Amino acid sequence: MQLSIIIPVYNVEQYLQCCVQSVITQTYQDLQVILVNDGSTDSSSVLCDQLAQQDSHIQVVHKENGGLSDARNAGLKVATGNYVAFLDSDDVYLLNDGLEQLMALAHAEQPDVLLFQAVDVYAHHQTVRKAYDVEYMATHTGAEVFAQLVRTQSFNMSACFQLIRRDLLEQYQIYFQKGLLSEDVDWSLRLWRHVSNVRAINLPLYGYQHREGSISTTYTIRYLRSYEHIFAKFVHLYNDRVVDATTELYWQTVMGYLAQMYTNCLYNYGQLSIQERKDSYHILKDYSSLLNHSISIKSNRVVAMKRWIGFRLTVWVFMQYGNIRRKLK
Repeated sequence: MQLSIIIPVYNVEQYLQCCVQSVITQTYQDLQVILVNDGSTDSSSVLCDQLAQQDSHIQVVHKENGGLSDARNAGLKVATGNYVAFLDSDDVYLLNDGLEQLMALAHAEQPDVLLFQAVDVYAHHQTVRKAYDVEYMATHTGAEVFAQLVRTQSFNMSACFQLIRRDLLEQYQIYFQKGLLSEDVDWSLRLWRHVSNVRAINLPLYGYQHREGSISTTYTIRYLRSYEHIFAKFVHLYNDRVVDATTELYWQTVMGYLAQMYTNCLYNYGQLSIQERKDSYHILKDYSSLLNHSISIKSNRVVAMKRWIGFRLTVWVFMQYGNIRRKLK
């Protein structure tokens, strides 16, 4: 059973060798490793070709710069594996037998999605993310698992922390939207509409590197505007949905998850400049109704605060709370 690993590459010459090494040294070797050079201007392009010459598992796609979503889509178009995984080029797999364990479970259970744990890697410490309720997932439908993950604040929308059955992505044309930040939110919500069965393994495999100044640690007004796009899109789909027993749980969970994402926007609002806050305050106000769909403790706190002190003061309080938490990290 083949696994296709898609690695978008853009100006990561200092990290790429380590990333690829963590893949090709895996004990599992039925791999297609797709390096998508997304118009790099450093030596990443040359390094991709050198790595491909050194290992027959590696295939290189060279393309003009189009962003992370476009690079992932390019990788999906040439993927041939039964399952697909995504690995960012500045991250690594931490366990040499990790993929072997994942693919053994995938072969035995044939899930649509197989979840595994990420490890947050900082300069001086590492933190393993919350364990999954493996037994629950093995005995419940995809929609029920999705709802349970969101309720317990365990749903991770990142494409990198899961294996996905490739024919499911092809059947429903589940690609990443080009030009959208937080593209994994949009992609994951569309993916989980079609997930029937889920499995998980509490395996701390994915090393998610946190570096100062990286795109994942720098919040800008573009993120808030991307969330505005996502909010508008799914609110429209929710309002136009056909209400039936088979899809209603999915839609209620989507709205509950967007309520969580709205809460994240409040926490991160303080990272914007004063002018950016003025320019984007209307986004928070326009989509505050998402809180009516809250199903988790995180967003329920905002609901209670908003009811008690009003919207404007709630924005200020949670903005300050977010600033304090970032300083304490």
